[in-house]
Order: sequence, then C-alpha cells, then structure tokens
Amino acid sequence: MLKLELEKLIGGLSVSERKQFKQHCARQKAHKEYVALFDLLTQYRVAPEQQAESLFAARFPGKSFENTAAYLYKVLSNMLIQTRIEQDTWYARYQALMKARLCFERSLPSMALKELKKARKLAIEAEDPYIQYQSLRTELGYLTDIGLPDVPEQTLVDQQMLGRNLLRVMQQIHEHQSLYQLLIQRLNHDHELVSQDQKKITDLVLSELSITNRGMRHQFESKKVHLLFQSFFFIRTGEYHAALKMFKELNTLIEAHENMWNFPPYDYLSALRGILDSLRTIGYYVEMQYFIHRVDKLSQGAYPEHFIREASQTHHVYRLNMLTQLRKDEEALQLVLSLKKQQLLKNNFYYRDEHNALLFFTALAYFQQGRWSDANQYLQLALREREVSSQLIYRATWLLHLLVHMELDNLEYLHYEIRTYKRAFSKQGGMFKIEKFIFKLIQLDPGRCSIPKRKAIAEKWFTQLDDLRLDKRERQLLKYADFIDWIKRKIEDKP
Repeated sequence: MLKLELEKLIGGLSVSERKQFKQHCARQKAHKEYVALFDLLTQYRVAPEQQAESLFAARFPGKSFENTAAYLYKVLSNMLIQTRIEQDTWYARYQALMKARLCFERSLPSMALKELKKARKLAIEAEDPYIQYQSLRTELGYLTDIGLPDVPEQTLVDQQMLGRNLLRVMQQIHEHQSLYQLLIQRLNHDHELVSQDQKKITDLVLSELSITNRGMRHQFESKKVHLLFQSFFFIRTGEYHAALKMFKELNTLIEAHENMWNFPPYDYLSALRGILDSLRTIGYYVEMQYFIHRVDKLSQGAYPEHFIREASQTHHVYRLNMLTQLRKDEEALQLVLSLKKQQLLKNNFYYRDEHNALLFFTALAYFQQGRWSDANQYLQLALREREVSSQLIYRATWLLHLLVHMELDNLEYLHYEIRTYKRAFSKQGGMFKIEKFIFKLIQLDPGRCSIPKRKAIAEKWFTQLDDLRLDKRERQLLKYADFIDWIKRKIEDKP
C-alpha cells in the first residue's frame, strides 16, 4: 500500500520539486538507499515492467524496502509541507500556532505572542474561526498562568466574549455542514424519498434557511454552503433551471472572493467538478460549457505544476464528455488527436480515476465514429486499472467494451464476458436496468432478427427505455454515454 501511495506522490512532483529534493539530499549527505529508491520509483513510472522492489533488493541486499519507503515518504512529505507553508496561508496559520507553542515551551513569550498575532491576522483574513479561537485561548492561557498582569477586567471580558462568539460561529458552521451532508445522504441513498417522505426534506430546508439567517449570511463559508445546499436540493427534486441559477451564483461568489481561495485553489476546482458532474447527470450538456471554461482558466493560472496537471485533466475529461454526448464527433476526435500529441493518454500514476475517465471518453469518441479497434485499444488500457478505478467509471468502461464486441459480432466472447460482468457487479448494489436491456439485446441479436420482430421489440422497449432517462439511479451510468440511443439504433438497424 505504501509503495502505491509513494509512487503517486513521486509521480505528482513537479520538475522544481524534484530538483529541490535532490538539493535537500545533497545538503544532508543523505543515505544512498532512500535516494536510490526515489530514482527507482521515478524509473518505474517510465518502465513499470521493472518492479521497484526487486531492483531495490538486488542493489541493497539485506535492506528493508518497507522501512526505506517509509523514510522516503517522511522526507518527501516534510519537504512538501515546507513548500506549502510558503504558498498557502492555511499551512502558514498552523505553522504560526506551532511556533507559538514551541516558543512558550522554551520560555520565549514575546516571540510566542508575536506568532499568535500573526496566526490571528491570517485567520481573520481567511475567515477561519478555528485558528482565531485557538490563538485566543493560547494567549489567554499564557496570561492566566502568569497571573493576568496589567490586564484590565473589561479587556479580559471582551476577550472571553470574543471566544464565545467564535465558538458560536464554529457551531453554526458545523450545523450548516451537517444539514448539507444529511440532505446528500437522504436524497442519494433513497431515490423515492422525495415522494415518500417530503416532510423530512422540508425540515432540512427550513433548518438550513434558519442557520443562514442566524447572523452568518454575510460570511463566505455560509453563503457557499447555502448555495451548495440549495443547488443540490433543486437537482434532486427536478427543478433544474433553479439549480443552474444556483450553480452560477455559487461560481460568481467564489470568483468574487479570490482572497479566500486556498493556494492552489483545489476547493474551487472541486466545486466546479461537482457542478459539472451534476449538470451531465441531468443531461444539461450545453450548459456545461460555461463551467468547463472556468476549469480551463484554472489550468492556465500561475499555480504549481501538480495542480495545473489535475485541472487540465479535469478540463479535458468534461469537454470530451460534453462533445461525445452532444454528438460533435469531429470536434471530439480533434481533441483526442491533440491529447495524443501531448502524450496525455499514456499511463498516469496520479489522478487515476480522472485518467481512466479520459481513456473512456477517448474510446467513446472512436466508438461513435465506428472505429471499433481504436475504441477497444483505449478501453483495454482503462480496464487494466480495475483495482484503483472507481466503480461507476470502470462499470461504464466494461459496458462499452461489451458494445464494441457486439459491433464486431463476437457473440461467443460476449456470453462469457456477460457472465463475468454479472458476477463482478451483482453484489455491488445490483444491476442497472440499462445493463439488463443491453444483455437482453445481445441475447436477441437484432441483426439476425426479421424486420417484423425488430418492430415488435421496438414497440415493447422504447417507452421503457425513455423512462430510464428520468430514473435518478440510471442517470448515474447514463451520464457517461447514451447507451439508450445505441440500443435503439441496433434495434432499428441504424448505423
């Protein structure tokens, strides 16, 4: 497990970070074992057939691979944390708190108070009540220990009231986040909940509005959670235009508070991913363009290389998703060719789920052009990553793999694959209805059916298939590809 995580950590290092690591090792006159392991794992990314463990054992017989890997992880993580302190005030705030505690322990109270002042200033700028409260309690604790000299009673009471207000803010943030999480849990895990027990949802909505109006509506975090709550509720209750409005308001809010972003802005990128995933789930592919453009802007910002790579990959995934669903086939293939030229479709150690999604949509672009062998080439690359790929993208990939072999008329292979597929997913929430339709279609083999039989199948199936587009659970799989359209085309014998 540590080896895999270490590979991902090393794979995500920028050129400057690698150089920084080498310089650190040279200054420390580091043990050659962990430096060599760093080089081996870097090499493993290029030549994965050469196992790093065996190469390490041959070069350093008697040395523990696991211990060396653990030490390498410790050195790398410490180095990266130091870098992040210089880039992101979140890290800087906690470092100031740690420095203050160290200074108090070493009887350097003036330096400690200076660090607390720094932590509090950064926390106020970031609207971070947690660090504000911690720095306040630390200072009051120190003053109490030395007998509160030269501290007027009113000043002490004011500080205590400030602490109480910060605790109230933290409590409200906790309640707000809890309501948002409960809404997601209830609406995601019970697809009939809205019709069966609307009162539970209504109670959550009213409680959320109460918290929003309880003196926190002007705070950035409260506004952000409120818009997330409202947009998620509208999505799940079918009020899509209202949800789109909330998404745009959320994006405007975040962009207007750039001073509140982390560095790099992973929180903003995560919000954009959530918006894009929601829009594709409800079939709002045209509307995705606005938010895809925002991701593209992030990928071109002055941020560290690891963030640029992740944002760029997210941009390509959702743009290719949009183009394939809108059947802009030529644009999709042009994007695929551009990705191939940039070598972005090769094995990716970091962000594997995103990379597998990119492979899937690349295969789908070829599939929609009838280029079956090209499609299968990329599907097989994605299917190799079963142990690290999220369930749904792997499931969609395997399903598209079956469709390719249906087009190639490999029926004997398909019967074997369908049995394997059912064994793999039967215990993971059961089969999707769209999967069952595809399996039935393969069994019927409409290409060998008479025209009257195909018409009879169409009359029986098409209404049921259209109903699947409104099924919340089925949309989780249909957001990747329009499997319904493919089934209809096969029945009607259309290319």
